[in-house]
Amino acid sequence: MYSLQESQDSVKINEHFSKHINIKLDPEIITSEDINKLYEIANNHRGNCGLVFHYPSNGKTKRILAHNIKVNSNKRFCDALRQLYGKQNVWVE
Repeated sequence: MYSLQESQDSVKINEHFSKHINIKLDPEIITSEDINKLYEIANNHRGNCGLVFHYPSNGKTKRILAHNIKVNSNKRFCDALRQLYGKQNVWVE
């Protein structure tokens, strides 16, 4: 069984080595309000990770790296994104 300190250390290690937060977007259902909400949430969780958007286009998935913002990979931010876009559409690398 892990101690609280070991658990906190594990979270810090994961946050340190995380390079990108990935979000799969469906261009057919995403709205400008969704984008504004995402920007607001990301702005409140600034950090060192890139934000990468994945979206289908012509039968392939395109990846777009947001160059204007870096975000934190903490659980709070990821949970907020998963509430908006679905658990299966948000992951950390």
